[in-house]
Amino acid sequence: MGNCGSREVPAVAVPERTALAPSRPKTSANASTRARSSSSSSRASVGKVAAAGEPGRSEEEWREVIRAEDLAAFGSNEPGSAAAAAHSAQLGVTIEYLLEFTREHNCWHFPTWKVVTDIIKPATRARRQRFAELDAVQATGAVGRADTFASHCWGALWGLLVASLADQADVRRRVWVDVFAVRQWAGNEADHAYDAVVPHCTSFAICCQAS
Repeated sequence: MGNCGSREVPAVAVPERTALAPSRPKTSANASTRARSSSSSSRASVGKVAAAGEPGRSEEEWREVIRAEDLAAFGSNEPGSAAAAAHSAQLGVTIEYLLEFTREHNCWHFPTWKVVTDIIKPATRARRQRFAELDAVQATGAVGRADTFASHCWGALWGLLVASLADQADVRRRVWVDVFAVRQWAGNEADHAYDAVVPHCTSFAICCQAS
């Protein structure tokens, strides 16, 4: 995984909405809020996430905060620890959530690195969290033990990754995607446990973009 360079590629075939992710009627902001809070639908909502940062803390200070948090949680902040891998494997998201996230942010044609810089990092800036650990994302019920480990290139289109994972798949299946499961901030060495995460999953997907 990582940025392998962007290329000109054919348009992404955007999957149709599934029965679990119906279209949203246009409503006023207040009516929409009431509808979301009272709905018993099983459709995954991506949730609203804060993008504000904490003023006065330098990036180097944040790096040390992250390393200290991981050391406390996993007993190590070195790459590849068994404890970090076991935790990371619990941060899979449903394919239903992947589809809804992509529709809501309209990022089908973004390279994956742009999804990180434009969506993931602003959403996690306040506490430098893993995206899948944000309260709003956890509240969707979409996060849990990953069934499939997805390997992909950050230079390829995000929409191709999502479309390939969703193709004829059970939308309740959870997939491990580094964008969501790994902190996208300096100091995240403990999260570099990819090889150790794979055995926790029952399948492995390599998503490639043809040149």
